[in-house]
Amino acid sequence: MLLKGNAGHHSRLRVPGQIISCILLKGNDCCSAGRLHGIDDVGAGLGDYLHKVTHGWAAGLTLMLEELDTQDGRADGLHHSEVVFDYFADVVFQRMEKEEQDMLLKASLLRELNVEVVESFCEWSGAGRYLRELSDRNYFTYRVSKGRETYQFHPLFREFLAKSAEERFPEPTLLALGRRGAELLRESGQIIESIELLFEAGDWAACVPLIKQNAGLIFHQAHFGTVLRWLNGIPAEMVESDPWLLYHKGVAAMPFFPQVSIECLQKSFRGFLDNRDFAGALSCCPFLIRAILSFMTDMSAMDPLIDFVEERADVGELGRLDDQQNDQLILGTCLPQA
Repeated sequence: MLLKGNAGHHSRLRVPGQIISCILLKGNDCCSAGRLHGIDDVGAGLGDYLHKVTHGWAAGLTLMLEELDTQDGRADGLHHSEVVFDYFADVVFQRMEKEEQDMLLKASLLRELNVEVVESFCEWSGAGRYLRELSDRNYFTYRVSKGRETYQFHPLFREFLAKSAEERFPEPTLLALGRRGAELLRESGQIIESIELLFEAGDWAACVPLIKQNAGLIFHQAHFGTVLRWLNGIPAEMVESDPWLLYHKGVAAMPFFPQVSIECLQKSFRGFLDNRDFAGALSCCPFLIRAILSFMTDMSAMDPLIDFVEERADVGELGRLDDQQNDQLILGTCLPQA
């Protein structure tokens, strides 16, 4: 059951003074809608912004435009408004059964809603059927995969649900839910989504070990920007005090910010040496040497690295490497995983 009472047909949503079809608009349509509301300067830029925020949701666009401050018929500013959340609460959420509400609140922790994961996570065997029903009715839920049955909430709807979950569930419950969701995602092979869930929740105690364990695999999938975003979002003192996090940040930053990459890798190398973690220090060397060769003019910065690698080779810590493999390590053409 989607709605109770007299909310109207699922494909037509009531907003103040009118009925708005639950349809998706394009950027140009957003410009036209703004002009219909008496806002003359809705150009391509503002139209694109409206489309980005509402993802083309017609009723959401109407609600935001009604809250738009105007002066002489010109837009003075546009921002998220409580009116959108009030709409979800009054017209959508409160008309659902409690079982449906609880499922949606828990599911909002997940960016993508794989049916098998959601049913285990929410402990409701009917979750998949319910998501299909929401999607079929274009009810702020969209199917995003024809293979594994996977859905997404409309971003504004998910934002509303996440805020409502924070209000309904105590913090320890939310923390436990997040970790349970991350575990299920990890078991289903969705490592990046698992880390993303913990990252969004700010659960660093669970998030950081997963990044350290899986960064090598994620780099091989070319998600350097994703890892860099995570490490920039983690409290700086945690990153600065952990040589492995500095190492991963240095590797992740290399395609985008070479100087940042070099600085992080140098700090990481020194940190590993201070901890007498020679395996970690060796992991830094190929990336750091590559960065120095590519982006620096002072090649003397490589001297301590080469000395260290040769020293470890002398005591047999590089294993049984032939001359070519040793050359690859020195030149940074092999990429050892952490």
